[in-house]
Amino acid sequence: MPGPNSPTTLAGFIELFFSFFHPAHPFILPRSLLLKQLKQRRLGHLLSTIQYIGSCYAQTGQTEACRDTANQSLFSSQIRRDGFTVQALLLFAIGLHSCDERERVGQVLTMAIDIALELGMNRQEFSVNNGEGNRILEESWRRTWWELYVIDGLLAAIHQKNTFRLYSIPTDVPLPCEENIPGPVQLVEFDDAAFSSEERVFSSFAYRIEAIRNVGKILAVGQRGSSEESDVDEADACLVNWALHLPESKRTLVDRDGQVDEMLFQAYMIANASAIFLHRPRSHLAFPQHPDDTSCTPPRQFALPTKADGFHTAKTIGAADDLARLVTLPTPIIRHTPFFTCAVTVASIVHLSSCSFLMTSDDARLAKERVRLSVGALKTLRDVWPVANTVLHQVKAVAREVYARKPSSQNSWDIATEEAIMRYLEDDQMQGLDELCADTFQELPVMAVGGT
Repeated sequence: MPGPNSPTTLAGFIELFFSFFHPAHPFILPRSLLLKQLKQRRLGHLLSTIQYIGSCYAQTGQTEACRDTANQSLFSSQIRRDGFTVQALLLFAIGLHSCDERERVGQVLTMAIDIALELGMNRQEFSVNNGEGNRILEESWRRTWWELYVIDGLLAAIHQKNTFRLYSIPTDVPLPCEENIPGPVQLVEFDDAAFSSEERVFSSFAYRIEAIRNVGKILAVGQRGSSEESDVDEADACLVNWALHLPESKRTLVDRDGQVDEMLFQAYMIANASAIFLHRPRSHLAFPQHPDDTSCTPPRQFALPTKADGFHTAKTIGAADDLARLVTLPTPIIRHTPFFTCAVTVASIVHLSSCSFLMTSDDARLAKERVRLSVGALKTLRDVWPVANTVLHQVKAVAREVYARKPSSQNSWDIATEEAIMRYLEDDQMQGLDELCADTFQELPVMAVGGT
């Protein structure tokens, strides 16, 4: 585990990057092949972004200097507009978001997308033409395109201010592959697999990509301001279908050796967060106005329910429960994607809202335990990612307001007002709340999102 005794050299930061970050975002070349590329071409900009992210795990106070070095190398007038630059910019955007520098993220991601489209990375021939006859390099280019697609969708979902730009861009890039699953395969093959006479199993990358494609559909509903039942039902059906059509081998996130499938982990994370984005604005848990957003959650929205709002409330709370269960998986939390910070925050805010809504005492007690779990996760994540420290303050502040209220009866809670919630969200003071510590939470099986 990284910590005070972590490496302080640039080589050590590279080691930390490949040990902790790369498994959750495995789109650049494996370390051995990357080192060979470094001997053949100038990739200082890519190397500096790797070191920047690795320095976050080291916790030695060198992250700011590494960030400045990466920034200087990426925005040099001599920078090459090639696939390696796209990779470097994408890593830099993830790092900036995770270090709570969101004002720069959009600029960097836009630059990465612009270069990728200019190069034609959304076309399948790019990987072959630039793969130098090396299948691993070809796979790296395919993964780079789809990683750019996923990160564009994640950031659009978190902030819901900018459109999911790549969602509407035509692409015929084959889906990434993995060991023991033949590939690559085309997206149309994946889409039509449900009608195949035999069950087909695709890579975990494919199910992650499908989850983020559903985000695009949900964002489209929200951007249209649609309250048509058919539009919401269609988006909900996509979420349910994602879960129903998972093959048996993809229904567990932990293999026989106790290793967590990080791509599948993110697929479940995205699917459950998507359910919250779709259903919460139509549920009992929606606020009547649109308050300012936090560093890691979308702005609050309200939409007319298309069904009984109890339906949307149940879907929202169920998805938050499933996100909380992801915290209990048998692996260090910092090995997950830094975007898990946002998922944990979304779940905790839902659970806090549900505590302030009319619930039985047993339900409220369980929701509170899940909030404690989320707070514990954020306390761990903040050691690496500054954005987690920011949202930890905000979640604790909301919790102080919710739990300061006494139940109006044995079986119910008063409803917290939007104004009270937002007053505490904007409070940046650190004031404890010792009872929300990271106690051990009962490990429950991860359930697929959706269901009827």
